[in-house]
Amino acid sequence: MSGVTVAAVSDRLGSPTGSFYHRFASRDVLLGSLWLRTVLEFQTGISDALDAGRRVRAALHTPAWVRKHPTRRALLLLYDRKDFLKGEWPPELRERVAEMTNA
Repeated sequence: MSGVTVAAVSDRLGSPTGSFYHRFASRDVLLGSLWLRTVLEFQTGISDALDAGRRVRAALHTPAWVRKHPTRRALLLLYDRKDFLKGEWPPELRERVAEMTNA
């Protein structure tokens, strides 16, 4: 992910770099936000199946989800919750991840 730059993201989206910084404080905040959204989406699929009493579907959610979402799967394989709670990650991102996981 180190090859991803704010300029490259802005170019890909066809938006000014300033628009990126209006929404995200840094590239790391973008990465963390994507990770957090992906985790929540993944967990919602399992929770929904369990809430509906569909235990087999809940059990099969992980292999089905990873086949359907290879890019998001890679994001979850490359980073862990702990990666966002330490080091150089921005405080607002660390707080959101800690809140999400009740850490």
